[in-house]
Amino acid sequence: MSPTLKNDVYCIRGINNLEIIDKDATLLERVWAMSAILTAVFVLFSFPGLYADYLPSQEYLKKAQYPAFVIVLIIPGLLFIAKYKSPARNPFFNPLNAIAICVILAATSYCSIMISFPFLMHQVVSKKNDTESYLVDYRNSEYHRSSIRKCQGGVHIRYEVFLKNQVCGISRDLWEKVNPGDIVELAGTKTYFGFDYSNVRLKVARDAD
Repeated sequence: MSPTLKNDVYCIRGINNLEIIDKDATLLERVWAMSAILTAVFVLFSFPGLYADYLPSQEYLKKAQYPAFVIVLIIPGLLFIAKYKSPARNPFFNPLNAIAICVILAATSYCSIMISFPFLMHQVVSKKNDTESYLVDYRNSEYHRSSIRKCQGGVHIRYEVFLKNQVCGISRDLWEKVNPGDIVELAGTKTYFGFDYSNVRLKVARDAD
């Protein structure tokens, strides 16, 4: 058999025997693989809500915090239980990498369950036009600012939701007038899942010292 044909035969065998998780994998390796898959799904699912001019509702957040908390705890628990029940044969499966994947999973599951899922649901249910008012904590140091998301004309509001306590898209003229303690009014559409805004105005200006 020629070298080329021999390599082709091995390639076909490899494709036919392709498995996401090796059937001979230990319990720890299986949990690792499922954690990695779940983390990848959460990472992809996290982006829509983070990059939208959208605030999740407090009503939804109160109910969603419990499943989010459970998910954050379950995967680290499974990893460490599996570690003692079934040691891995691969040096990659070590405590430092376990901590890293747990941190990433915790962050992405939070973003997915608390921000992106309600944002996507908000898009498909019936909405009503509404306004919401928020107290300004402080104004961004620059009009054009890039961090996790690009935020033009941003101010941080008194809204205790990590990564969603910033209002963007304020005109430069208005942004330059906003100070801590002011109240901004957002106009947009509202559902049980949250509020997306398309216009911002200064509702109450704090008296200058």
